[in-house]
Amino acid sequence: ANVLINNLSTNLNGNSLQCRGTIKDAMESQLCDLSLDANLNLQELKSFLPESLNVEMSGTADCKFNIVATLDDLSKTDLTKIKSNGIMNFSNLNAVYEDSTLIESQYLSIGYQVPSPNRNSNDAFSELIQATVKSPDLNITLIDSANTIAKATSADLTLGLSNIMDTTIEPSMMLDFAFDRLSAQLDTVNAEVIMPKGIAKYYTPEDGSNISLDLAYQSDGITALLGDNTSINTKFITIKASALRDTTQENPLLEWSPKVNVDFNEGVIQTAELLYD
Repeated sequence: ANVLINNLSTNLNGNSLQCRGTIKDAMESQLCDLSLDANLNLQELKSFLPESLNVEMSGTADCKFNIVATLDDLSKTDLTKIKSNGIMNFSNLNAVYEDSTLIESQYLSIGYQVPSPNRNSNDAFSELIQATVKSPDLNITLIDSANTIAKATSADLTLGLSNIMDTTIEPSMMLDFAFDRLSAQLDTVNAEVIMPKGIAKYYTPEDGSNISLDLAYQSDGITALLGDNTSINTKFITIKASALRDTTQENPLLEWSPKVNVDFNEGVIQTAELLYD
């Protein structure tokens, strides 16, 4: 027997939920093909969250999720057999996590897809999950640290993950990132990076060899002020780095064998007494 859900909806404390779809073979395999839409008031949502999750939120979220899987695969969280995608669009987000991290954004979009659309094209590892983060303005403040602020303009992040539920192998990941500007302030250190972008990979190759770390990075310029006396300025800069992890080494400092290549244009380091160009 099949179950058809035309429109199952509810509204709780200003949070509306709507579900539709089908459950095929409801007495046996219970194959679910469902869509869920949610319009959430984040301030009212806290009453539904676990008490152990220490977070204060305000703003709204417009969410859409789709999933195709059997109930058995869902209960086992077997990501290799689940097909799902979703998008969460936050507006006027203000969130404090663990009384230590403040996240602010007028618009923030977080999405995911399983299996990843890059599953067959990722030449480093078997990519099962893809997550995306996009925001024209993203501010992160570490409340417990004096004057620690990070700001991102036009953040565009794509994270690829292997099967994180497989405990027999260390998870692999790839981060593709791009910003118009990225700035940070930590005590007396101020830094701004113009048009940073790149790809970072941490993965175990398919042949089971040593864990690898790869980085390809470039930006149009870096400006940093270290206190009142030292400044660093560069224009175009590229960094290529790689490393292999040797877990047979007893000393953790000897586990990695890094290779780094840095190329930059017109780098200037200036102090109150010295100038290097």
